[in-house]
Amino acid sequence: MDYTGILYGNDKEQAEQKREQLDDKMFRMFVDGHAGKGNKLTYEQAKWWWRNAGGKPLVVDGRELKVWKVGDEHEIAAPTSLDDPWSLDDLKVHGHVSTNPKNGRIWDGKYDFKPREMSVPEDAGIVDKIRVGSRNFLNERAIDEHGKGTPFWIRYRYEDKDFE
Repeated sequence: MDYTGILYGNDKEQAEQKREQLDDKMFRMFVDGHAGKGNKLTYEQAKWWWRNAGGKPLVVDGRELKVWKVGDEHEIAAPTSLDDPWSLDDLKVHGHVSTNPKNGRIWDGKYDFKPREMSVPEDAGIVDKIRVGSRNFLNERAIDEHGKGTPFWIRYRYEDKDFE
């Protein structure tokens, strides 16, 4: 007799249900070409796209991201709010970005783990050093976790009409 379910609950059922929900959501995103207005791109979604979308670009709501300046020349993007403040997974999605100096919006970027390691700017303070170090650590973890796939462009958009 298998006592796993009694001891740990129905984790298999829950995992299968989560996988089905992710597949349904990703099918809608693949057909629409975007993650949806007001939705952040989660780490699980980005991994799915990497493995299954064959390099198809994905439109993401840039309003759902905060950009941190690191030193004078570097920037890192992260969700404006995390569903689980202790989860680092969603911080692995956007990483190193560049912004338009005229309006502060994120330029479209390739999801490809490059630069593999972001250098710490000479003028970086302690907080910036921690951000860059965290970004580099999470990037290495993401490379290992993603496996084979195809790089794709993330197109950051800021207007509601881009998500219709």
